[in-house]
Amino acid sequence: MLLTRLSLALDRSFCGSDAWECPREQRPKNGVAFNEDDWATTLYPDGGLAYKDNQAYCRSKVEQEKAAREFADLNGLDLVTIHPALAVGPPRGPRDDGVSMYIMKAMAAGTLINPGFPHGDTRDVALAHIKAATIPEASGRYLVTTPHIPTDHELWTCLKQAYPAMELGSEPEVAEPHWFRASSKRTEELFGHALTPLCKSWVDAVGTIIQKGYAVNEGLKDLKSEL
Repeated sequence: MLLTRLSLALDRSFCGSDAWECPREQRPKNGVAFNEDDWATTLYPDGGLAYKDNQAYCRSKVEQEKAAREFADLNGLDLVTIHPALAVGPPRGPRDDGVSMYIMKAMAAGTLINPGFPHGDTRDVALAHIKAATIPEASGRYLVTTPHIPTDHELWTCLKQAYPAMELGSEPEVAEPHWFRASSKRTEELFGHALTPLCKSWVDAVGTIIQKGYAVNEGLKDLKSEL
């Protein structure tokens, strides 16, 4: 039987960020790191995220995947889903009506914004879709995310080491690491190599944004000619 292969970008189908007020007691099923076995739940068994303020957006991701998987099972379809965290990396255009690009442009312009999410490199997200659609052995769910949520100090240090002259405000205080941990081991096995490190995603994002003139940072005014 010929199977139809689908690759869907369904993020936030797993829980782990306090920014979305996930239940405090929800922890990885394996006790270490969230992976493809985890689904976001409310206090109710097998529920989705609660409808509260912008929680409907998150819950829609969970319910969308549930519906897609049910449809695939009932119709003999081979469903592969890609689950990216906040997408960060070199943008292809200046549009900033999306959350990811808005945050990246703000950072490039000198405003330190930590969204409180784990990150996934845009290039890894694209590659995951390609691999999921073209490798017959690909199956199930694949996370595209860094292992942790960065602190303000981590983001600031990453960018200042790459671009010492960059205007990014004063150095934040060192803070305790966030409790959240996730694993993209299954995706890395699909790729045959590790995902892009979080710092490289940000360095490449800021460099591209400045080079293309999508944002201006006085400390990086010479970056265009250097790249």
